[in-house]
Amino acid sequence: MTLEARALTLGYGEREVVHGASLRAERGELLALIGPNGSGKSTLLRGLARLLRPRAGDVRLDGDDLWSLGSRAVARQIAILPQSPDGGLDFTVEELVSRGRYPHQSLLRGIGARDVDAINRALRDADLEGLRGRRLGTLSGGERQRAWIALALAQEPRFLLLDEPTAFLDVRHSIEVMELLRRLNAAGMTVIAVLHDLMLAARYADRVAALSDGRLRAYGTPEDVFRAELLRAVFAIEMSVIADPVTGRPLPLPGVPRPAAATRD
Repeated sequence: MTLEARALTLGYGEREVVHGASLRAERGELLALIGPNGSGKSTLLRGLARLLRPRAGDVRLDGDDLWSLGSRAVARQIAILPQSPDGGLDFTVEELVSRGRYPHQSLLRGIGARDVDAINRALRDADLEGLRGRRLGTLSGGERQRAWIALALAQEPRFLLLDEPTAFLDVRHSIEVMELLRRLNAAGMTVIAVLHDLMLAARYADRVAALSDGRLRAYGTPEDVFRAELLRAVFAIEMSVIADPVTGRPLPLPGVPRPAAATRD
């Protein structure tokens, strides 16, 4: 189970945004896309989800060209959640999540037993069973984000693509979302997420792709990518990297390091 971009070039109108990116997401891993604003992260995510046709290169789903597959077939394999999805505030959590079953339904068939099972499983995986009757407008930011993730889970995808899933969330709710994604990884789902929080990416990602100016500058494990000199080049800011006291992984810290204290003779 792989989703692979090969020399992928993407753009809008006359503007080319992503230039020849190559990366591969494997079963059960979390791949984080990082980089400054305007670096092409969201565009790359759209290309991986078959929402933007390549100008060059291709995207392969288990070896098959993604654009050779029908849109419904792709939706059964890949779910994408955009940044800060709008609408649905009057829906109950269960009503919202049930809309994730559209790739598996036809005009002649309503919700069946398999759909109900998938909806209940998505609610359980997102820890929302006790909130299924609540309207989205009454939920906290973290609960609402989990509801949108549950909508994507109801599609029963093998690949879950997320654009800044922790945007506008506080520390606690950000951790809750990331822990949910790791539980999905453990169950075999592949997650590709655009992340602005480098500390979350360093702690949770199996692999990291760093972009700037539409080009893939680094791709590999957190140890490969989270190096001070590389991060300085990508983000155009001084960076320090220390060992995470919890995981032992590299932990990037923005800002100019303080000079060493002067010593007296």
